[in-house]
Formats: sequence, C-alpha cells, structure tokens
Amino acid sequence: IGRMPYVAIVDDEEPVRKALRRLLRASGLQAEGYAGGQEFLAAAAQRQPDCVVLDLHMAGMSGLQVLRRLRD
Repeated sequence: IGRMPYVAIVDDEEPVRKALRRLLRASGLQAEGYAGGQEFLAAAAQRQPDCVVLDLHMAGMSGLQVLRRLRD
C-alpha cells in the first residue's frame, strides 16, 4: 500500500478551508489548510504537498505570489 496523497489548501477564508479539508478527507486524502501564503510556504519547506488548492485573491501574499515562490 502506497502513501496517501497530501493536499494543501491555501485560503484566507476559514469556512472554505474547513469545507475543502472535510471533503478531501472524506475522499480518503490527507488534507491540511493554511490561512495564508507565508504559513503554507513555511510548512511546504518541511513537507511538500502532492497537490495545492490555492486561492488567488488573498490578503497579504496573493495566490500568484505563492505560486511564483513555489516555482522558484
């Protein structure tokens, strides 16, 4: 049995993070939510996700900025 895929949810709206996390976990995936880009990038340095659900319009660091940092 292989490891379960890990999905990171990056969204500054808590209800959205919670709903997506519940849905993904109910589908048998590991999922964790992050309130912003900086928080996610710090966590991703320790554990890289297999997939990222990324809100493009967030306060502070935008989703596109997060994407650029991931690419670099």
